[in-house]
Amino acid sequence: MTLFRQMALLTSLFMVITLMTVLGLNFKTANEQMQEQLYNDAKNTAASLSLTLGTAMGDSSMMSAMINANFDSGHYQKIALVDQNGTVIYERHAENKSSDVPQWFIDSVPIHTPVATAQVSSGWSPIGMLFVQSDNIHAYTQLYDIFTELLLWFSVITAMALLILSMALHLFLRPLKKVQEQAEAVGKNHFIIQDELPSIVEFREVVSTMNTMVTKVKTIFDRGNEALKKNQELLYRDPVTQLYNRRYLMLKLPTLLRPESDHFGGSTLFITLHDAQRINQQLGHQKADSFFYRLGSLLQQALQTIHDAMVARTSGTEFAMILPNCDRDNALKIANTLNRNVTVQLRQSFELDAASCYLSIGIYAYDTKQSVHELLARSDYALTQAKTLKEGGIYMYAADDDKSALGKEPWRRIIEDALSSDSFTLKFWPVVTTLSNRTVHHVLSFGITTKQQHYSYGSFIAPAISLGLIQNIYMYILEKLFQNPPREQHESHYCIRLSSDFLKSSKAYEVTQKLLQRYAKKPPVNITFEISDALVMQHLEIVKSFEWLFEQYGYAVGLNEFTGASNDYSYLQEVRPRFIKAEVSFYLDLSTASMNALHIMADSLGITLIATGVTTPEEVTALNKVDIHIIQGAYAETLLE
Repeated sequence: MTLFRQMALLTSLFMVITLMTVLGLNFKTANEQMQEQLYNDAKNTAASLSLTLGTAMGDSSMMSAMINANFDSGHYQKIALVDQNGTVIYERHAENKSSDVPQWFIDSVPIHTPVATAQVSSGWSPIGMLFVQSDNIHAYTQLYDIFTELLLWFSVITAMALLILSMALHLFLRPLKKVQEQAEAVGKNHFIIQDELPSIVEFREVVSTMNTMVTKVKTIFDRGNEALKKNQELLYRDPVTQLYNRRYLMLKLPTLLRPESDHFGGSTLFITLHDAQRINQQLGHQKADSFFYRLGSLLQQALQTIHDAMVARTSGTEFAMILPNCDRDNALKIANTLNRNVTVQLRQSFELDAASCYLSIGIYAYDTKQSVHELLARSDYALTQAKTLKEGGIYMYAADDDKSALGKEPWRRIIEDALSSDSFTLKFWPVVTTLSNRTVHHVLSFGITTKQQHYSYGSFIAPAISLGLIQNIYMYILEKLFQNPPREQHESHYCIRLSSDFLKSSKAYEVTQKLLQRYAKKPPVNITFEISDALVMQHLEIVKSFEWLFEQYGYAVGLNEFTGASNDYSYLQEVRPRFIKAEVSFYLDLSTASMNALHIMADSLGITLIATGVTTPEEVTALNKVDIHIIQGAYAETLLE
């Protein structure tokens, strides 16, 4: 129960008890006054009527007429005249009257009506005794009217008092409400500072302390962010062209070649600029730097239409362009465009001749079955062959297994048959902490298993994307997961990677929302949805909308394929990932300053750092030295054996 409700309940209870006590005392006083009035009325009537009866000189008919006149003009229960011997001379009783007073009120409020007496004499001769008793029905009517009026005023005063109390408590506790919002915001990686301090001394101290704490947490994050940005620029950026360098290229390639990635392959363009030494001599050092910066800009412009593409300066005169999901024909168009732009723009802008300013471009069409070493070796071979050609030469080299690749229609039949025949199989891979060799969560992967063959995620996901079947697959897998989670993982926390193409599809949000609504009443499954870091940087609003949707149903998001490519990591505050997954080589390649900055930033946001692709105990030892203790990869399974 909130502080506001507790204070409101206690204060309201005290107020109601006080008002009820006042009501009770007022009603008791009114009751006592009513009974006293009844007795006084009966006593006065008995005294005045006895004098009147004395003038009748003992005439019973006259006395009865006098009694009737008094009885009819007042509210009496009984008037009786009794002679000296106890014989009733005349008696009048009230008839049973109907009353508007509820019976429960009559039973709850007893009214005693005493009998008043008076001596009746004619001169010095006594006639008898007069007995007068007032009618309590009339008293009950008056008392009930008083009760209802008091109750009405009690209700009005109570309602007004509670309203004023609520407004006062809201006003007094507003600073604490803002403190609560601050604390909740910090939990969601947002930092709010209260500029207006409350007038109440105790609350002012609480707000000031909270502001100080939030400021410190924000400062820690900002310092970590700035330090990591500076170190990343030094570590992964070429200072002249501002392109990525060879170190970053080697970090990024394993991610692109992972079987579970969203890429079926692509093309590489390895580029060399000829006679760079002559360009330096002709332009001078400063202008030559401008030339290379302009060349880097042209290379980046050529990649704008290719998702997840990158370009790196691998040496003084060589550049590497990685084009995921780009076939050889499109790669050839890009290469021709680059040659044309260099010819037209760079030569004219810097007044260079063709002999001292031309490119050689080697193109290699790769697939995800190759290792990083094989991809680099074949790309270098393509570039070597391009150098043997005339100026502006382009050489194309492709992977040997293209002939065995399936076309679109065979893939369509395989995927649609798998959806209709329930041929998708789920596989869970452990993510393990090296501190205790225990499973932290399981990563879900899925494939297609038919009678003839098994197809891994990496083999069919790219055709599914090109065929527009990615949404069908993910909805099928999620529904299967919600309906029948594996028994051994039912109590576990597990993660499912969401394809960037699925998240970017037009109806992905709508169908995901309907699915989560359909299973909202079932026992919650502890799921974290993994989203690529590249998608977050490029489509932050899309990711934020999904993060909000998942949060409504008790789920979280995590980032995978983290490469530190951003120039600003403040987006982590908005996405609020549960964890960050990066290749083991990324962590081990960071400088001590960069690693410390990453830890500071992650700790300030409550983000867990996880290393992926871990295959050897030596890598685990190296990760432990930089305080990375959660791993994913082939070696994680060996720790559980």
